Amino acid sequence: MITYIEALESYIPKEGELSLFLGGGITDCPDWQKELVDILRAKLDIDLTILNPRRANFPIDDPSASYDQIKWEFDHLRRADAITFWFPQETLCPITLYELGAWSMTDKPLFVGHHPNYQRKADVFHQTRLVRPGAVITQYIEHMADEIIDWVKYGNCGDDVMPDITDIPPLRRVCESVDPAHEKLFDFDNLLRWFGFR
Repeated sequence: MITYIEALESYIPKEGELSLFLGGGITDCPDWQKELVDILRAKLDIDLTILNPRRANFPIDDPSASYDQIKWEFDHLRRADAITFWFPQETLCPITLYELGAWSMTDKPLFVGHHPNYQRKADVFHQTRLVRPGAVITQYIEHMADEIIDWVKYGNCGDDVMPDITDIPPLRRVCESVDPAHEKLFDFDNLLRWFGFR
């Protein structure tokens, strides 16, 4: 079940609860956050708290609104268990680039993606992979959702080491059904290498 929290509502982490901060473009961008949340709601049957900095009604005429927003994001990036960074094609998202650079230097799970037409996609890819060589950089919201679901269900995240492959039910069924004469074809280390996890 998805628990949805939107800025400036405060979130206090609870033991055993997973939370995800939706970092990425807001100003002059489509509401990709809603698209991602809708996909996760439809596909995820495990509890996840989503922290969305995009507000339905931002008081643009309130001089203190900007500070309140920045402070909420600062606090909740630190409280979240994992962070997305999505770069839409409409803007360069300089703040998101800054935050990605900062959080790439930590061990926090990150889900990084960009629209196929994002202007600085090569920079996002190369800079992220230099710091996190195994990082998965997606080009579609649906693929980012799949990465998040894998993290919630199995505990792995893009640049993490994949958990024991036999712990993933569909792969366990395949491995259990292999004819012993063909066992070498399904060597787990070979499979991990083939899927890019080693």
